[in-house]
Amino acid sequence: MRYAGFILLLIVAGIFALGSRGSFTEYNAKRAITVPVGRNAYIEFECNNTIIRVINNMDVPISAKVVASCSPELNCHWEEATILPGESKELKGTVTGLPGTYQIPLTIIARWNGGDAKITACRIEVTIEKGDDYER
Repeated sequence: MRYAGFILLLIVAGIFALGSRGSFTEYNAKRAITVPVGRNAYIEFECNNTIIRVINNMDVPISAKVVASCSPELNCHWEEATILPGESKELKGTVTGLPGTYQIPLTIIARWNGGDAKITACRIEVTIEKGDDYER
């Protein structure tokens, strides 16, 4: 009986030894990082009724633009700007379309050498009257 137990133990140990072999030849990973947004952040923004200002607190220039999630009956376009370190720029846009009042969510896209950021900024309210274009 002892002999059979010893043989069984050798078989189980052999299975574990064979099953534990492997090789590590490649590794891929993606990760998201979270950085502060708001006062004293790498990229700040101010969003109110009259301006959308982007402030670059990084050590490198950034390319920034505002992307508007417009409804199908609207045509929204915002300008893009290069912002040097320590500077800020006002990004203006135009909204045209059918008369009515619309809530438009805005996102700031910033790109720089070695990275990019997508910042959910604010929601603006736009009222278009007959024949009007709304510029912000």
